[in-house]
Amino acid sequence: MESNTANCPQPQRDPQADAAGFVVPFADDEAAASAEWLRARPISAKSDAPVVGGLPGATEAETGLVACCVQDFGAPIVLRAIAAGITSASFSDEKLGIVFAAAVSLVRSNETPDVHIVAARLQASQQLKRIGDWPFIVSITTSAPTQAHAALHIKQVVNAHRLRRLQARARRVIDDVAQPNADAVEISAEIHADLDRIGDSSSAGLGLGVTADVLCSSPPPIPAELIAGVLYRSGTMMLSGPSKSRKTYTFLDLGVSVATGNPWLGFPTAKGSVSYINFELSEHSFQRRLAAICTAKRVLPPANFHAFNLRGRPANMMMLAGELPRLIKQHDIRLVVLDPWYKISAQSGAEENSNDGQARILAEAERIVTGNGAALVVGHHFSKGDSASKNSIDRAAGAGAMARWGDVIATLSEHEEADAMTLEFHLRDFAPVAPIALRWELPLWRRDASLDPAKLKRVGRSDAHPSSELLAKLIDGMNAAEWRDAAGWSESTFRRKRDDLLHAGKVVGSMGTYRRP
Repeated sequence: MESNTANCPQPQRDPQADAAGFVVPFADDEAAASAEWLRARPISAKSDAPVVGGLPGATEAETGLVACCVQDFGAPIVLRAIAAGITSASFSDEKLGIVFAAAVSLVRSNETPDVHIVAARLQASQQLKRIGDWPFIVSITTSAPTQAHAALHIKQVVNAHRLRRLQARARRVIDDVAQPNADAVEISAEIHADLDRIGDSSSAGLGLGVTADVLCSSPPPIPAELIAGVLYRSGTMMLSGPSKSRKTYTFLDLGVSVATGNPWLGFPTAKGSVSYINFELSEHSFQRRLAAICTAKRVLPPANFHAFNLRGRPANMMMLAGELPRLIKQHDIRLVVLDPWYKISAQSGAEENSNDGQARILAEAERIVTGNGAALVVGHHFSKGDSASKNSIDRAAGAGAMARWGDVIATLSEHEEADAMTLEFHLRDFAPVAPIALRWELPLWRRDASLDPAKLKRVGRSDAHPSSELLAKLIDGMNAAEWRDAAGWSESTFRRKRDDLLHAGKVVGSMGTYRRP
């Protein structure tokens, strides 16, 4: 995905300012992008200098905010400004940005950002003369006699900064559409993604973090559960299974369950709107399965289930970044299903076996969906071979990053009985859930307590040494070595088949010897 800073000049850092320990104005990439219009702009001798090019400014609010920050008890104002997404790049007057950066530096160091200490910090970094020396500092402190209007100043500074970014983005649109090979779809997707970032204060950077005592004394709210005991709203889940394991039916069942507030495979769900992005099924096939599931669950097709059938369309993560945030907010989406993952991953340029590529594209999908308040569920497939011999968390194909990404890693594995599966969960935030046996009743998987979830089907291995053959070699009272020698098998084969017999109750072990019950 092309960065929105691609065509912006990159400003130079001030090494002396860096050494002083605070953020140099316009030093980070996000700031550089938003301050494109400031290139080659000289610092004005006046704090209320007009903004170049007619761009929106909020000089009075900017000056008032900085004045609040450098007064006594200014640290809480600095923290509130950072929480609102304000950085040194948020100021149309670069000198005010420099002073604000010094105040931030002091707060980071647990020092009081009053005017004298700020001035000393600027002097040490050789920036005091750059902003106009003491007369400029004095002019700031006299502009806001109280901190009563700090909240209003913060709001106005944020708004003006976003307006400048919007104007810079509009100019770039004009340049982009004038290119000989301009692609309207790609440009539109970039615009949507950039507009979403501009409107999102969470993209402002790391901020100051939070100390443990503050975090524990004021804990964040626990999000609502979307799937009871399994998945929070704003959580992530990957559900994988072997080929033709009816995964799409499973996801459609989940989507309909959430959209109507009905249980899914026995788990209660919280009712909410759903966005289902289908990359694999033809639209008529998708419709037939959806209608069949609604009929089986005895519900009407829900109006809050939004289906996007993108089979055969060049959909990638850039397109989703441009469209999904708007859709999530417009329809108050609680659940987004991407099915199957390999389709969107491949079209976004991420190799399935690349840890770096998968980690990057999964993080982007998570940002797009969970960052806007919805849960993300993706469908994936197993690797080839005998998946039953692997730990359930490692059965999915591709890079290891995929098996460690989700808050929930769920697997559908083939049961030894026909038309049956075992559903297993690895949960990050909830208590463990025991494996569940499911039986297929078109068009739904349903729980079946009569099945043993542990009895998984083993494939890809010819059984040249059936356990019945080992049982025939047993003479009651034999120890393990005698029994193995009688069979003439390797140690690993003997142990595996012996354990099968013990588990099935066909052999009893006692005091190192074995016998039939």
